[in-house]
Amino acid sequence: MQISSLSTVYVNIPITATPHDPTADAVEVAFVTGPTAPQTTDWHTAAWLSGATVPTILILVGPGGVPLPPGKYTVWVHITDNPEVPVMPAKGSLDVY
Repeated sequence: MQISSLSTVYVNIPITATPHDPTADAVEVAFVTGPTAPQTTDWHTAAWLSGATVPTILILVGPGGVPLPPGKYTVWVHITDNPEVPVMPAKGSLDVY
């Protein structure tokens, strides 16, 4: 996905590799440059898109949400379930120009 650094838009992140419905679980998203894993301070609270046929995470990015300077980001997802707590990169990347 590509967005302007001047825009405030929702980024949609579909989650397809789950055997159950995770939409009742707490979810966070991190945007990381380079090949590193997210740090504790990188995580931002996100939400689930209501009524989606595939579980989809929503997070507001831009000056009115999570501000990101221009660059290419790996998008990471952190879902808090019990007992599982998966942390994984999302498919694709986010390019902010």
